[in-house]
Amino acid sequence: MAIGFAYFAGALQHSALVRNYAATGVLAKWVTEEDCENFLARTSATYQQFRELSREFEVKDPLYKKTEFNLLNKRPLIASGKELLVPVPRFLAYRVSEGIYFDIMDLMSDPGGKANPFLSYFGRLFEEYVGKLLKWTFGEDNVIHEPLYGKPQRGGPDWIVLDGQTALLFECRTSRLRLDSKVYGQQADLIEDAKRIFLETLSKYSEKVEDLQTGKAGVNVRDIGRFERVIVTYDPLYLESYFRNIAAEEAAKGGVPYSNDYHLIGIADLEVLSAWNNSNSIQSVLFERSRQVANGSGDDFNAFVRRYSREHGLATGHPLLQQVQDEFFAARFDLEAQVSEAPDSSELAGA
Repeated sequence: MAIGFAYFAGALQHSALVRNYAATGVLAKWVTEEDCENFLARTSATYQQFRELSREFEVKDPLYKKTEFNLLNKRPLIASGKELLVPVPRFLAYRVSEGIYFDIMDLMSDPGGKANPFLSYFGRLFEEYVGKLLKWTFGEDNVIHEPLYGKPQRGGPDWIVLDGQTALLFECRTSRLRLDSKVYGQQADLIEDAKRIFLETLSKYSEKVEDLQTGKAGVNVRDIGRFERVIVTYDPLYLESYFRNIAAEEAAKGGVPYSNDYHLIGIADLEVLSAWNNSNSIQSVLFERSRQVANGSGDDFNAFVRRYSREHGLATGHPLLQQVQDEFFAARFDLEAQVSEAPDSSELAGA
């Protein structure tokens, strides 16, 4: 990640970089040219290699050309002789952050079809992260991890937040849309993905709320007058109204009672809501969103958050995430002490 962000920083200033850019300047004491080459083996491609690798994801029908997988997600650096080009720098930032997920997933996948242990571990890790975010926001005493109860044992929502007379019931989901679903958007594929990502979770909410209200779950909710159902996904689900329609149709097919009173949000949305909580409480924002959904709003939750931010003049940075970022780099590099020793940036560009 550190090497990747070094190249990313260079790409924001220069049109081209020398191959060993990350091993120069302020990082020279920590990054070697060998480190750079190992990094580039996973993240770069020559023009010829880029064309060949792109063919693996080429769509058969030109109708879907605009949604074809962009190889810059995997190979954001283009090697041209002794220089590196970065056509879209944000793809590089993505590659060395969220893109690492796919590296590990592929590394631990089993051709025989066994469950991928990394995905199971990541699911638990994601749930713990959501809990950490909620505890930072509401305080330890107001956040309850999944209650386990009954015989056979059942589980409540992943996280319960008691906020005044409202209980926010969070479920965490790391399943995501498959590549074919994103490229072709076929309804049958999207329905199967929706079932895996959130429909099964949604169908269990009513029973979990009932168990809370009757005391079976062992959580004191005597003063709670409202339960807000919130499904937090690792991958954002765009076209939210479409997925809500799928949920309603599938519930009707199965004869299952259905309510549109729930929130389907990505983890980035929760991070933003958490940052706002002191001035604009999460529950007030969710209540506003519920009113819009009831009135037929077709916006994605992410679009709603952006508009809400503009209307209320709210920033989207999060103190906890900034702290984690600062600690990550401080633990590896004493950059502040090196700035005065850094050569002029024009000497490093290679352009």
